[in-house]
Amino acid sequence: MYLPPTKKMLEKLPSFDDISNISAAETKIHYHFFTITGCDWFVASVDKNGDDYIFFGFVCLNGWTDLAEWGTFSLNWLKEIKVLNDSFQIEKDKLFKPKKAKEIELIVRCKGV
Repeated sequence: MYLPPTKKMLEKLPSFDDISNISAAETKIHYHFFTITGCDWFVASVDKNGDDYIFFGFVCLNGWTDLAEWGTFSLNWLKEIKVLNDSFQIEKDKLFKPKKAKEIELIVRCKGV
């Protein structure tokens, strides 16, 4: 993974319980991970599980907007993904600024809010 979040960064994120009463539209997205092949993971919260971090957020794989959904995914799993015969890896979007899900065009287009 290119530009993975640090432990310090992850510890600042809300837990699953912290956002459980917030609507999808109002949920704050803190990080965006992506691949050059059109996969996007948006992180809303995190819980630690052993040596891994489990994220809750919105996922759109390969641009398939009709199959996109809210769910969980792990940091270790994201780190293991290799794209195009290991030529590329998942990146954390260094230009992404935290914002509500309803302000993210891809989540809106996928009917995630």
